[in-house]
Amino acid sequence: MSSLSDAAFQLDPMSYLFESFCRSLPFTNSNQELHVNTATACQSQIFEQAALCLLLDVEMEVDNAAAGLLRLLISSTDRQAGSEDVFTVDAFLSGVVSAEPAVNLINPLRPLFKGLLKELESLGGDSITPQPINSIHQVIQQLTQQNDHPSPNKRARLLFQPERDSLLNACTLLAKYPATAQLLLEFSFPSSGPISQEGWKYEEGILGRFLISSPLLPLQSIQTSLLECNTGGNSWAGEFFTDQIPIKPSVDADKSTIWRLTAELDDKLTVLFQNLLRTSKQSDAVKTSLFSWLGSCLHANRARKQLANTIGGHNERQQNSDLASDGFLNNLAGLLVQLCKPLLSAKAFTSSLSDAPWNLVKLDYALSDKAKTILPDLAGETKLSRHQAPSSSLSPEATFPVLTELFFLAHTSLRLAFPPLLALHFETNRQLHQWEQEAMMRSPNGLSPFMAGPLAASDDSHEGRFIHYCLRERTSRFLEQTAILGCPNRLHNYLAFVASTCRLLVELAAKNPTALSLVPELIVDNVVEVIGYLRRLNDDFIESADASDISLEPLLQFSVAFMRHTSALANPHLRARLAEILETLIPFRDDEEWNSRPNGSNLFTVSGLGFTRREQLMSNPNDPYLKETIAALLTAFVAIELAPGTDAPSSTLDTVTGAARNTEGNAGASQQEIVQTAAVSFEEKFHYRRPMYACFRFWYGKPAYDSQFKQLEDLAVKHIDDARPPLLLQFLSLLINDATFLLDEAIGFLAQLKLKERSREAAGGRYLVLCFRHAFFLKGSLTARMKACSST
Repeated sequence: MSSLSDAAFQLDPMSYLFESFCRSLPFTNSNQELHVNTATACQSQIFEQAALCLLLDVEMEVDNAAAGLLRLLISSTDRQAGSEDVFTVDAFLSGVVSAEPAVNLINPLRPLFKGLLKELESLGGDSITPQPINSIHQVIQQLTQQNDHPSPNKRARLLFQPERDSLLNACTLLAKYPATAQLLLEFSFPSSGPISQEGWKYEEGILGRFLISSPLLPLQSIQTSLLECNTGGNSWAGEFFTDQIPIKPSVDADKSTIWRLTAELDDKLTVLFQNLLRTSKQSDAVKTSLFSWLGSCLHANRARKQLANTIGGHNERQQNSDLASDGFLNNLAGLLVQLCKPLLSAKAFTSSLSDAPWNLVKLDYALSDKAKTILPDLAGETKLSRHQAPSSSLSPEATFPVLTELFFLAHTSLRLAFPPLLALHFETNRQLHQWEQEAMMRSPNGLSPFMAGPLAASDDSHEGRFIHYCLRERTSRFLEQTAILGCPNRLHNYLAFVASTCRLLVELAAKNPTALSLVPELIVDNVVEVIGYLRRLNDDFIESADASDISLEPLLQFSVAFMRHTSALANPHLRARLAEILETLIPFRDDEEWNSRPNGSNLFTVSGLGFTRREQLMSNPNDPYLKETIAALLTAFVAIELAPGTDAPSSTLDTVTGAARNTEGNAGASQQEIVQTAAVSFEEKFHYRRPMYACFRFWYGKPAYDSQFKQLEDLAVKHIDDARPPLLLQFLSLLINDATFLLDEAIGFLAQLKLKERSREAAGGRYLVLCFRHAFFLKGSLTARMKACSST
């Protein structure tokens, strides 16, 4: 006699049909044809009955069948389920959605996705609003939420959330079939409309709920910190780095956990979107919805491009109020870059030119009607070259490889995600340093709170508790940002992606330079930002095993070629920044702080590094690009110099002088090039030229590079009477001007410092906090200028 738990006693029709389907599976593998045919016929009836249940629920205005199917999907794909369970429920789902080809199951399946979205919302407890226990906490809550969005909340953004995995696995199966994939995308758009201008609303949909998982938290305002400190709150605490006194072992353990969970999340999201891309080949509606969601999400968050320049300003919170979070955008960027898998493989660097994967990237996509629909801002982006764009014969219905669309989407998302997070990281570091200085000034022994340990909390005054609270909050935010920026899996993909992009641009410059007028500058911005981050904060990654399969040659070729030839990259600011790439590649660091830092003994330092790969890169005497490095650096050095006033009629980029040497070294033949320049402040100009000085110091005294200077000298002597001075003479003139300016400015700062010291003595040896910070800034500026003056 059957027990009440048997499938025959199931009240849920979907559970009963699924159990019946499971019992039929052994017969489909039978050696007897009769058993196979009978089981197949039974399965067809099961699928038709399941589809009929969904259709009947629509007529009866209930959602029992859809809810039962959702429970099956979740229970069969959770962490405890095996691969056989996943295969079985996938086969059942495939049969149900294809049982009635003449019937559209989109409406009957819609309640399933409503329930799925509710499940995701319940993970964050969005519907639960705790009541404040007193008036002070009510004020804190209002201050915390006045610029926050109603959802998703902090709990919904947790990186470690096992309950979300089963929902993500269920969506991965649903993305395999046109009807369910279309609904999955429909419930990912903002509820306010398919084209929303509020970027944060893309976090509310199904796909957005998966993409918000991140340890990154926003910086807490001073008002909230003050009230939290007064009431003993700990809202500063995130998911990781919660120790009151962080120590290196615990920090390293949390970073490893973040890296593992982030890599797992990226892999699962990649499988989900790969299923959507495969389904888009079967359904134009799915393809349209998928790329529309990606493009409209990026378009709604386009204001993030300016965040890197405005972080730390007074209106920062207002500027961020309508934008998606750093965690969401960085997850989306990591996902889109990983979807460009052919460009990340070793084949992208080792295959012949005709077989290279980047041949599938069609740059005329930027001018197509399709790009105007998906990425409307792409056409308005400044292009690399001022060549006349090649005439386009594209029809409005022109099609492009999927890799082309993903390439531009990945670069656009990377531009909106990586530089703002990096700028926020530097701002957090600056504020953290300020709070540490304040704590050290109040400490009786003058020790840093991280070195003093329990002594750091010995100041029990109101100001002392507030300083310690802010210091701890900024420390957690700094460590969270450090972990996400340094995630090895993403860094590998980013470095491979920009290296592959560099190879594509170098080939274009050599074979089809007019096509560079189709390439937006944001692509080069991404290359500089990623490589610049590695140089400043993660220099040992290039030498690590994680990056061993990524070729460095494309980076060298790109930096030299685009600094050397001004027609390839018209923007002199961007061309000057390419020196940062070259500085990253040289096996030399002209940085006192780097040379004197301990190897891995500090909370915020990294391990020591070597230069094995970079030494091999620079040791090839026959590399044609290494033979052009000095001329390329000098061209970029001169091009960033001050031009005529921008209001003058003659203030055009082609009015300044330039010269070129014969690349083959033949006497009697020379090619004149116009060196474009830009009006910049001295601070910005010195920032551009600092990596150039490092490169010059590395190559100084090496015979191969001294010969390059000698060739430039011979060319300068030959053309010394020309109306336009040769390149080397311009360089020497600007070098002397810079040294004079630095010396004059250093003397001025020294005079200001003396005045501050006299004011301190007149005040009895005490400084106001503002004066102390100003004097500290003056000392730092004076030191930097004296170093620069001595170097020039």
